[in-house]
Amino acid sequence: MNLKSIKNTIIFYLANISLHFLQLVPLKCIYSLAWIMGTVAYWLAAKERKLVLQQMQERLPSSFSQSHIQFMTRQCFINLAIGALELVKIEAIKENLDQKIKFKAGSRQILEHALAHQKGVLLISAHYSNWELLGIFLAACGYPLNAVMGPSYDPRFTKMVTDFRNNQGIKTILRGQKETRENVKRVLARGEILALLIDQDTRVKGIYVDFLGKLAHTPVSPAQLALKSGAKVVIGFIERLSGGDYQVQIKQLDTIKTTNLENDLQENTHLYNQEISQKIMEQPQQWVWMHRRWKKRPQGSDI
Repeated sequence: MNLKSIKNTIIFYLANISLHFLQLVPLKCIYSLAWIMGTVAYWLAAKERKLVLQQMQERLPSSFSQSHIQFMTRQCFINLAIGALELVKIEAIKENLDQKIKFKAGSRQILEHALAHQKGVLLISAHYSNWELLGIFLAACGYPLNAVMGPSYDPRFTKMVTDFRNNQGIKTILRGQKETRENVKRVLARGEILALLIDQDTRVKGIYVDFLGKLAHTPVSPAQLALKSGAKVVIGFIERLSGGDYQVQIKQLDTIKTTNLENDLQENTHLYNQEISQKIMEQPQQWVWMHRRWKKRPQGSDI
């Protein structure tokens, strides 16, 4: 066993011990604990804190003051801590899930109308608020949900996540496997929902389209699937409200389809990014600004 394997094993078992300890925390205490954990992470994770601050300063309009941006930077870390602890205590939360999470008016009808088309539904979303809770809620409502995810650097963490999702009624399709494409086809053929989070700069095939005012490498597969399969496309978010409850918003997106495939891929992907950018601007602190969203740059670009 090499040094890297030993390090990954230590991290894995520390994570398991932490999860078992946190499960002992009463549900009513997790939000105070999340505030403490998020604040500590904010101060300790200097590299990530600087990245959040820098990206917010570059991408948010001048109407956001420097003091407000600094406040939202810390809130980003607290938001992640809240999301993590809510997932740890998910069984307790699910006892009153219909009270904690509600559909925005008209959103449920939009989703059911898309499913009635019976060619599958592509649910475009982002790492916004407690995105895992969005899937858990939809599955709890009885919707057939499948989520695409990339494997972790450690197969044990991949299994941990997929087992957790399976227990919540969410089927997972691992990206980059030889059976991935066929699994995706089967999901849409069954008329089910395929959830795709497209707001991160990953190693998948993508194109450069505007995201928060700057070109960002964005997965092109959602647009390809929409054009080829005829699946309905909706964009969905879960948003944390001021009192700690959540609201789920679903919006239908009409697929742009002409005789120019390259342009169609560009226009549809731009549409998805535009919707995500608009949601982020509503509550910037609920997005994961510690991710290097603009890491890849178009060839010949120096910005």
